[in-house]
Amino acid sequence: MHVDDLIEQMGRFHEGFDAKRAKRLAKAFDLDVKAKTGALSTGYRTICQLVLALSLDADYLLLDEPVLGLDAAHRELFYQLLMEDYLERPRTVVIATHLIEEVANLVERVTIIDEGRVLMQASADELRSSGYSVSGRAADVRAYCEGLDVLDVDELGGVAVAYLLGTPDAERLNDRLDTAPVNLQKLFVKLTEKGE
Repeated sequence: MHVDDLIEQMGRFHEGFDAKRAKRLAKAFDLDVKAKTGALSTGYRTICQLVLALSLDADYLLLDEPVLGLDAAHRELFYQLLMEDYLERPRTVVIATHLIEEVANLVERVTIIDEGRVLMQASADELRSSGYSVSGRAADVRAYCEGLDVLDVDELGGVAVAYLLGTPDAERLNDRLDTAPVNLQKLFVKLTEKGE
């Protein structure tokens, strides 16, 4: 089936499918609507699926690894179009992804799942403020971490970076230590490595 035929037929199976919107989105992505769907590259197959999904009139949109196979430009375009879609028609969008930093500024709530277990669930802002890192000489970092909720410590040579939950303890800090917020990607990695 050709992409344009698929777009035309979608309305028969999904009430409220907007074929005109799908054609506009296909054009924005430079998706050749005259191409056969089976002949599309992995990236353009993903784009075709995204075009169809964003053209559905549904209260819930579930996207599993939605940017699989897309280059950086197409990923940016997708996130932009997803936000425009949400502003035009607010609905619940669930994105399952391993590219956490790419969606970090789009999401309102985050659930971190590891091997079927929910490790953490909160608003994106709460998660962003739930952890921090401390870096400096390894001995100073180890002393700072004693008795605190440490996710992990990366050590190379005489320098270490510790990833902790909570907020920095001003009484333990000294001028040889630096603190920084932990981004969602790093928090995800450290939580799933620890498995707690």
